[in-house]
Amino acid sequence: FKMPIAEAVMTTRIHWEKGVFHVEPGFKSMSAKNFESALFGTEQVVQWQQSNMFFGGVHAVGLDGEGALQGTGDARRSGAVAYAK
Repeated sequence: FKMPIAEAVMTTRIHWEKGVFHVEPGFKSMSAKNFESALFGTEQVVQWQQSNMFFGGVHAVGLDGEGALQGTGDARRSGAVAYAK
């Protein structure tokens, strides 16, 4: 989605499995009822109150648009990044 790597890692996540749709905070414009109608066949929508390790952890390294190395650690997994000078 052409966003900075840190923003991509911290973006709201979703998880759908066995008729249950889990949603991290960030989709505030949609209510649980909206989700249920949008997700045909979904039996239950769980709206989490905060980001959680349930949604996995992503640590990422990449190049920005100018070719500079960037990295980020996922706060869901207590991730961090350090740059050597």
